[in-house]
Amino acid sequence: MIKFLFMPYLVQKAVLERMGLLEFVCTFNVEPLSELFPLEDPPELIDRNIGGELNSVASALWETGDGGPWMSFHLNDYLQGARMLYEELVEIFSVPSLRGTLNLELAGNDYRPAVNLFNEFGPHWILVEGENVDFEAYMWTLEHLSPSKQLGYEVKPTEYLDLGMPALDHEEVIIQHGFWVRPQHLEVLSAVKSIEFEDSSFTGNEINEFLLRLKRGSYPNLESACFYLRGNFGDQVVLDGLNAIETDEFDYTVGFDNGDSCEFAFTVDESGQGIEIKIKRMKNDNQ
Repeated sequence: MIKFLFMPYLVQKAVLERMGLLEFVCTFNVEPLSELFPLEDPPELIDRNIGGELNSVASALWETGDGGPWMSFHLNDYLQGARMLYEELVEIFSVPSLRGTLNLELAGNDYRPAVNLFNEFGPHWILVEGENVDFEAYMWTLEHLSPSKQLGYEVKPTEYLDLGMPALDHEEVIIQHGFWVRPQHLEVLSAVKSIEFEDSSFTGNEINEFLLRLKRGSYPNLESACFYLRGNFGDQVVLDGLNAIETDEFDYTVGFDNGDSCEFAFTVDESGQGIEIKIKRMKNDNQ
């Protein structure tokens, strides 16, 4: 049985392409090499000539618990090393960056250069995570990430401050800890097609005002919106003035002034109440 990992790179690429499984995951860590694996069972250290300033970089290769291969590199400057390593992988395998995860908690005070480097990779789907993150770092990162198809923002800040909402150009935005988001912040999200806020501080009256603005023609690019609240609100407060038609229990449809419409449903779970809104645009239905 031939060991796939020890085949030449171009042979690996040809095999993976034929199988339709050409996808790589690159993880860049800042821990010392001694902390990347159990000291009592260290993997074999090898040197790989990666190129440029990364010639003969110390690296470690071993099998993970599920049998898959894992390689880590010991980089004194993980930002520069990550950039060069990624460029080499793209040059060898000719594959773009599709998904990327950025951990602000691990980035620490290097969050700005880390975000700038992340933007160089340009992934289509972005996940940002981390706990106990300073709110200034939280907002700076949110503002400076390059546009993507989907931004999942699972960062938990240490506090909530009133710093406004930056204009975002992602197609879909999901903010997990969204207690700080206020209704007026939605005005700068005109380019976003889908929004989702968890742990929202919106009230029933504020959701009603949002739906009334939708009905009058605001947010013309929006296709879906979900708000999951900490507490509960009265359904009738949300329905006030909408002339909504009940299509099923907790399900409603509302006609817009321009001929568009939306369907929405109330949801309830252990954390509180929510509303899920799906918007139907006539221009989309006629295409």
